[in-house]
Amino acid sequence: MNTQVIIVADASPLIALSTMGILQHLPSLFSKVYVPDVVLNECSEDLSKPMAMEIQIAVDSGILHVRQVTNTKGMHELSQVLDDGEAAAIMLAKELSAYILIDEKAGRLIAKREGLKLKGSMYCLVECKKKGLIDSGLNRIQLLKEKGYYLDNSLVSAVRTMCGE
Repeated sequence: MNTQVIIVADASPLIALSTMGILQHLPSLFSKVYVPDVVLNECSEDLSKPMAMEIQIAVDSGILHVRQVTNTKGMHELSQVLDDGEAAAIMLAKELSAYILIDEKAGRLIAKREGLKLKGSMYCLVECKKKGLIDSGLNRIQLLKEKGYYLDNSLVSAVRTMCGE
């Protein structure tokens, strides 16, 4: 991925990347990572939630840049079929002509329908491995599984292959 690309992140990838210990590497993958304020609230308003503190630290240290959606009408329309965070991430990505970092199937389908270019948590994992930022992709996948994440076996196999493991 060209590091001149900007991306807007949804909550689930932020939590997954934090869980895998690679959230801090996003600036090596993208020129700027935006987070809608709605998504940040989902992730870090309750600091006892999984990875809330890590996500707030990423904001405080300038890894993540918080921004409000200006098209609140479009966001409201999308929130009829998606959660508010996904709707906000899709709208902000459209406003910024950015990629979107989103993992949930329904959100991905709508983002694609809206003409957005998509990336997911596993993409970031593979890119971190390729750039030598982490030693093992499989170890990071294990961290997710230990936290109860479901990952399709074919996805895990593809990620392992792309990571050269």
